[in-house]
Amino acid sequence: MNKTLAALGLLITLLAAIFLLMDVIPFGVAAAIAVLGIGLVAVVRRKNTQPESRPAQQTVEIVYSSDRQLRAVIKQRGDGKYQVEVWKLVSDYSQDFGPGSQWARQPAGSITDTLSDAMDIATSHVRGGDEITLD
Repeated sequence: MNKTLAALGLLITLLAAIFLLMDVIPFGVAAAIAVLGIGLVAVVRRKNTQPESRPAQQTVEIVYSSDRQLRAVIKQRGDGKYQVEVWKLVSDYSQDFGPGSQWARQPAGSITDTLSDAMDIATSHVRGGDEITLD
C-alpha cells in the first residue's frame, strides 16, 4: 500500500510537470497538482521512518511487603532487561464511591540486566519484614 501511494504521488507530480511543459494547464494548477503528489510521497516517507512500537513489557515477578502495603513489580522489557517498579497501597476516599484503596506508583525503581539483580532490588524496596513473592 505504501509503495502504491508513493508511486501515485510521483506519477501525479510527473504528470503535472508534463502538462505544464505541454501548455495543457497553467502554472498555478500544475504547481497545486505537484504539491499534492509531493505531499503523498512525503506522507509515505514519514510513515516508513517512524520507529516501530516496542513490544509490551511482561510482568515476571511481584514481591509484596509482609504488611502488603508495598509491592515491587519486576517486568521484562523488550530489550531483555528487567525493570523494577515500586507501588504503594494508598487509601482513597471518594464522595461517590466511599472508602477504598488503590496502588500508587512510587518514584523508586530501576533497570538491571539480570532477574536475580532485579529480585534483590525489589526485595530491598519492600523490606520491612518478611517479603512475599508471587508470580
